[in-house]
Amino acid sequence: MIGKKGWFIDLQDPTPRGERIVTSSQLITAVQPTLIVSSIIPDPDPCVPGGSGYLNAVNGFTGARLTSGFFDINGNSSFADDLVGGAFAGSVDLGVGMPGEGILVGDQIVVGGSSGEIKSIKINLGAKKTGRISWREIRQ
Repeated sequence: MIGKKGWFIDLQDPTPRGERIVTSSQLITAVQPTLIVSSIIPDPDPCVPGGSGYLNAVNGFTGARLTSGFFDINGNSSFADDLVGGAFAGSVDLGVGMPGEGILVGDQIVVGGSSGEIKSIKINLGAKKTGRISWREIRQ
C-alpha cells in the first residue's frame, strides 16, 4: 500500500493469558501467497506448563484474511466449504497444545506441539501446473 510501512495483527485474546506469535513466519506460494505462523495461548496458571494455540494463514502483503479456502478443516479435500462465520478459516487449532513452527510437506502443513503430538492438515496449493511449459519448432 502506498504510504504505509507495514501492517500488524491485533491478537485480541479476551482473557488475560495473552495470545502471542512465537515462531518465524513462512511464505508459501499456494492458492495465493500466504504467511504461515503459529500463535500460542499459555495456560492461565503460570505454574502449569502448556496451553493451546493456532496455526494461522494470512495474506503476506496486507495482513488480512485469505480470500480463498486454505485449510481443509473437515478433511473432505474441498476448500470451498471450510468456512467460519461465513468467511474462509484463517486459523486452525490442531489439538497439539502450543504449536511450534509448521513445516510444509507436500500438500500438508505438519506441526508439533507442547503436548508431544505431531499433526498435519491439508492445504490448498492451488491448481497444479503440469505438462509442457513451452514448445518451439526447430527446422533445418
